[in-house]
Amino acid sequence: MPGTTFFSHQTFKAILRPVVRQFLSQSNSIKVFSALLESLFIEIAKEIEPKANASRLSTLTGISRSKISEIENNNHLEHALDNTLSNRVIREWKSDPRFSTERKRPRVLTYGTPESDFSKLVSTVSKDLSPKSALEELVRLQVVELTRNGARLKPPMQREEDESAERLILTITNAFQKEDRIQQLRVLSHKREKN
Repeated sequence: MPGTTFFSHQTFKAILRPVVRQFLSQSNSIKVFSALLESLFIEIAKEIEPKANASRLSTLTGISRSKISEIENNNHLEHALDNTLSNRVIREWKSDPRFSTERKRPRVLTYGTPESDFSKLVSTVSKDLSPKSALEELVRLQVVELTRNGARLKPPMQREEDESAERLILTITNAFQKEDRIQQLRVLSHKREKN
């Protein structure tokens, strides 16, 4: 029956909970999550029906044809990832000469006052973003460290990202296995009730 799901909405929420937690821990927004899901829906729909055109993909996924075209023609997900506030602040820090050294490396920025370098950096990205909140988020993400001289942008940590992804995959796999066991027990219980 169309619209019938094998898993309950609570089960999907339980499965998605670690994914959402991981996204939030890496300062990704709902826009990034949505872009990822839209891209994944299209990818899987194409696996199911390899010859499907945009109209058929739209019917299968519920994503408009214009959005499908946008996703297929542009790098929709990378655009969403690139435009998170924290990524915009980091990108500006690395590229704006006011916030970099003569060797074009991000310099240590003063922080804590409206006139500080970090406050000026944040205001170039968004007038709505609080410098204090931005700094706290970048520290939480472990991309900035506070030193006695100011806020310092740390080098990327690829290894930690890889380990986080592995933990996330393990968590999701365990959730699916648990749900599969629950479904098997329900089927057995239902069979026993019939007998």
